Parts: sequence; C-alpha cells; structure tokens
Amino acid sequence: STVRYTVTDSDGDADFVEFTIAVDPDLTPSAPSVTPLTAKQNAPYSHQLPVGSGGDGTLSYGATGLPEGLSFITTTRTIAGTPTGTGPSTVRYTVTDSDGDSAYVDFTITVNPDLEPTAPSISGISARKGTLFTRQLPEGTGGDAPLSYNAANLPTGLSFITTTRTITGPPTTEQALTVTYT
Repeated sequence: STVRYTVTDSDGDADFVEFTIAVDPDLTPSAPSVTPLTAKQNAPYSHQLPVGSGGDGTLSYGATGLPEGLSFITTTRTIAGTPTGTGPSTVRYTVTDSDGDSAYVDFTITVNPDLEPTAPSISGISARKGTLFTRQLPEGTGGDAPLSYNAANLPTGLSFITTTRTITGPPTTEQALTVTYT
C-alpha cells in the first residue's frame, strides 16, 4: 500500500513524500510425504526423513508416536535406535517455521518381530574310523531368512561344510563326542 508522509513546520508550511510498504504474507511450511517404513525388532535402525518446504525462515522438525526403542534426532531429521516391541506405529512428523507455523504428515513404521530359528532333531550318528563319511544335516525352521549353519566339536578328521550343511571326511580316531549343531 502507498503511504503519504507529511512534514509540517510551525507556520503551516508542509511537504510530503509517498512510498510503498510491502507486507509479506505469513507463509506456512509444507510437510513432505513419507512412505511407510519397516524396522526389525532388536536390530539397529536408522532412517533420515525428507526436508519440508516453504514457511518463514529456518525450518525445524519433530516426530512423535515412535515405536518403543526409537528416538528422533531433530538436527538430522533421523529416526534411530533399536526397536524393542513389534507391530505398526503411527508417527506424526512435524515441520515448524521460525514464526511458529507448522504442518505435519502421519506415516507408519511397522516393526517386524525378531523370529528365532528352531534346530531340527537329530539322532545319534555313527561313522567308521578311516572310512570316508558324508552326511547332510537337516535344515532348521523358522527364524529370519536366510538361515546359516555351524557344527562344532566334530570328531578328528571330520569337517563341516556350512553351505550344504554336510559333515564329511574320514574319522581318524575312535571317539564319541556330542556335536553342537547351530
């Protein structure tokens, strides 16, 4: 709008100047869209959220409703930690500008359970000293794929091939050992 500024002296002489004052609108920031996220129970997690836009001045960020074990680092817009529970959580991500205007977006973080594998049942196995022995052990079940395998405390001369779950080799000593198959 145009303003007229008038200066008048004591005997009534006046002069003026006209100028314009531009008033900037109060801008509201916009929150970015956030796709649904997934995390794993009892596993370290870190995800940086996108920046907001618009608003007046510097934007700041906040997040509420995070799954247990996760926290929000405002300076980097990062959700981090180790989630302890499972299931979906609705998170509110808020963008606030320097004069207090804000916008938010809700999104979901689903924490998938940490599944434990189950080892198969194996009965006693016999091998003959000095004779090539080969036996593939059964697969475990459950857990979080892919599963990996190990066998410890094998009789002397035998080895375990992890990729095929196979005990192989010629035993070189007569012994009875309890093998741990993990």
